[in-house]
Amino acid sequence: MLPKNYRGLVSISIQSKLTVIVVLVSIVSTLIVSLFSYNKAKNAIVAGVYDQLTSLRTSREYHIDGYFASIKDQVEYISKDSIVSVCLRDLGPAFEDLNSVRLTRSQERKLDAYYDDYLDQLEANIEIYRSKKLYVPKQPVGKYLQYQYIANNPYPSGQKEMMDRVTSILDYDRIAATVHNRLKNFMSEMKFYDVLLMDTEGNVVYTVKKEPDFATNLKEGPYSSSNLGHLVQEILDNKDIHGGKFVDFELYRPSLGTPSSFVAAPVYSEDDFVGIIALQMPISRVNQIMSAGEDWEDDGLGKTGEIYLVGSDYLMRNDARMLLEDSAKYLKTIRKVKDSDTQIKMIERFGTSVFFQNINTEASREALSGVTNHKIVENFMGEDVLSSYAPFEKFGLHWAIIAEQDESEGLSELHRYRQFVIIILVVAIILFTAIGMLSSSLFTRPIFKLIESARRISEGDLTAKVKIQTFDEYEVLAKSFNTIADSVRDYDKKLTRLTNRFDTLVSNLMPDLFTERWKAGEQDLIIRQSNVTVLYADITGFTALSRERPPHESIKILNDLVESFDSLGTQYDIEKVTTIGDNYLAVSGVETPKLDHNTTIVNFALEMRRIVRQYSDTNELKLGLAVAVNSGDVFAGIVGRKKLKYDVWGEAVNTANFLSDFAEKDEVLVSESIYENLVDIYEMEEKQGVKGLEGIKVWNVVRAINRDITNE
Repeated sequence: MLPKNYRGLVSISIQSKLTVIVVLVSIVSTLIVSLFSYNKAKNAIVAGVYDQLTSLRTSREYHIDGYFASIKDQVEYISKDSIVSVCLRDLGPAFEDLNSVRLTRSQERKLDAYYDDYLDQLEANIEIYRSKKLYVPKQPVGKYLQYQYIANNPYPSGQKEMMDRVTSILDYDRIAATVHNRLKNFMSEMKFYDVLLMDTEGNVVYTVKKEPDFATNLKEGPYSSSNLGHLVQEILDNKDIHGGKFVDFELYRPSLGTPSSFVAAPVYSEDDFVGIIALQMPISRVNQIMSAGEDWEDDGLGKTGEIYLVGSDYLMRNDARMLLEDSAKYLKTIRKVKDSDTQIKMIERFGTSVFFQNINTEASREALSGVTNHKIVENFMGEDVLSSYAPFEKFGLHWAIIAEQDESEGLSELHRYRQFVIIILVVAIILFTAIGMLSSSLFTRPIFKLIESARRISEGDLTAKVKIQTFDEYEVLAKSFNTIADSVRDYDKKLTRLTNRFDTLVSNLMPDLFTERWKAGEQDLIIRQSNVTVLYADITGFTALSRERPPHESIKILNDLVESFDSLGTQYDIEKVTTIGDNYLAVSGVETPKLDHNTTIVNFALEMRRIVRQYSDTNELKLGLAVAVNSGDVFAGIVGRKKLKYDVWGEAVNTANFLSDFAEKDEVLVSESIYENLVDIYEMEEKQGVKGLEGIKVWNVVRAINRDITNE
């Protein structure tokens, strides 16, 4: 039914406009030829721009590949240096001998004063929990060496390497002096920030720069969770690793939070593994390669183009072009796009966008997912750019490399050609108008507007509107069209919100193996899985602590521990089932069957025990962990139809729950089947006094045999 004001809008009928059909045919013919020519030119120009960006991106990728290959060669070269291998072999015993040395009170005070200054500088750069207990070495050897080589070093911070040696009769000082100039010269010539030596236990027995990581332990010390700590642990776990191994950039606290990357290699002396050498890599060379020596225009990137690297955390791995050219403009721009204040402050403080600038764009997401492509996208500043991107999966790094140029600059030639086409069309229209056919444009223009808006909507642009004021049927149709477009946009927004909430809810309620089946309409979801190991853990002492502490403190402690357990479970590929208060239920082998599910769960349990001990010691609490582990067949499924809950049950779960009642603080109890499978891997003691199920024997896991697992 037509609107009431329909007749008032119609002043000229469509039938009368058909008299100018000849003009319409002429204009359409001209448009077809012009658009065809324009599209051909557009495709050629756009393809040329993308070819240019892709070529430059490939060239940078080649140079970055070569740079990392040269770094790998350098660490492998220095790891085979006879002076390094002999000194590292001798530094380990000499390092351990220093545990008998004690500092005087005045020396303790001087080391304490150094850490006050260090924590002041570190806290000014990054957010930390300020506690010297977390940073000062606990072993006497660490305190002694940090005092002698850092706190008592006459050179200022950043120049501690200028002191060649400490004059003493100690073996350590003599050996360190032997290797110092060799590695200091190597560091200077190859332009590394630092060179570090670690013994077979993960102790940093030597560094050139003498920063706070010196004389600490990277397995258990204050920097064990750093990227260097993870890299050292990986090499210690796999000592026969071939050649150098890289680790991605992170904020490295010993260097006052400066983004740092490392490459390390094992060191052998006469076929004996004697330790690890690590090189702390500067970002300057990466910047030089990615910016072509800051000569972007001569390199073919114009005034707006740049090529940059993005890590798997969506943070930049080289400096942005605008930051290098005009830092004030760069900071002003990222403030406009509402980047976080902390992020902006870090960029200002360090003078770099590496590890601070977030690049969560369509190009970075696709490249990090393994896609190589080119298209017009929004960059991290919200500007439309021509982008050519690809993954960079080399040397253990998961990066993306992206070449971009502002759309307006990249397609400037196309814009000029479009202006030329428009001029031709205008001249043609004027010519047809001159011969008495002006009314044809009045007939065709509304049709084109409707077609264009419909096309935009069909391509997903639901903001498309039709603006027509012709006082005829076209204006009525345009208003109806706009009403429909508004309705479609509103329904699309509602549907998107509901879909996102639905997907989030489902992913939180159940594991992936049930998600698609449940979405497909299945209700009774259950599987039976054999060869599954079940862990039932209880945080001992938490109930008593809850009575003594305010509720908000006790729940924080519980959340800290559960979060640590969950993160650890992700590393071990453990499947968490549920937490009930201070109880923690997890399994291995349900979603993904495993051959080593017994070992994985026991390793996980020992690491859980270490986490609770460390947390309890750090926060002066009386907490412990009692764990029971059993294996067998289980059922897993979604329980309930209105209120869904993922659960695991069966005899194996019941037995683990039963055994947990007999587990005491810091005990990891395992059933007989697990004992038989792991007796050669772990030292175990039979647990006496377990009653209730006839024929059951229980063992307590004391520690691992010949494994790098913390069993304190």
